[in-house]
Amino acid sequence: VYAIEPEPELMIVRDTGGVPQPLTTVSQGEVHGRPQFLPDGKHVLFAAKGGLAVVDIDTREVRSIMSTPFAHYVASGHLLVLQAGTLRVVKFDVNTLQPIGDVSPLADAISFMVPAGPARMSVSDDGKLVYMVGTNVTGRATRDASLVLVDTVQGREWPLPNIPQGPYGFVRISPTGDKIAVGTNPGAAARVEVYDMRRSVMTPITTDTRSARPLWADRDTLVFEQMRGGSA
Repeated sequence: VYAIEPEPELMIVRDTGGVPQPLTTVSQGEVHGRPQFLPDGKHVLFAAKGGLAVVDIDTREVRSIMSTPFAHYVASGHLLVLQAGTLRVVKFDVNTLQPIGDVSPLADAISFMVPAGPARMSVSDDGKLVYMVGTNVTGRATRDASLVLVDTVQGREWPLPNIPQGPYGFVRISPTGDKIAVGTNPGAAARVEVYDMRRSVMTPITTDTRSARPLWADRDTLVFEQMRGGSA
């Protein structure tokens, strides 16, 4: 399931290939984005005009969850919710598809993309959270961003060593929680690098300077966007 410009709805296609089909239906002026599968593989969280919603991929039924510009489901059974630059956490029942209890603050000054775009953060399966902090938390060109690691189990946080401040636009921690892929803001000097937390070493992954937006396909494999001839 994915969102692609200029189409306003979510699209769905089999992982073996085929013709993509619309998954959601939008009203005038509405755009759906940032889809994420829930553990059952049948429901997808996504951002809608009114906030967070979920769609059943079999029935196409859409249900509103909560009014927030950004939320991300994590393996511990929680939603990470971004509200005014503060990352908050709330328990989420995947059976009833409803938040449970109060929303609690987790981290401040989270950098995110405008307007009301995705937070620049990532969570591993074992509960490590990594996020970017920048003085311009609502801007696209955060040129003095730094990376902070949070151990949500032990309740500790600390800056990652040997990572200079820079124009980081994307950060993704590996499922095993021992590596972090970072990408600089898209543009002529964009690049993808991987930080090894055991050795505190940052290694360039791409030699092409127009690579960005890394994602972990599994513990050892990255996919990323590369610009060639003006198109991705």
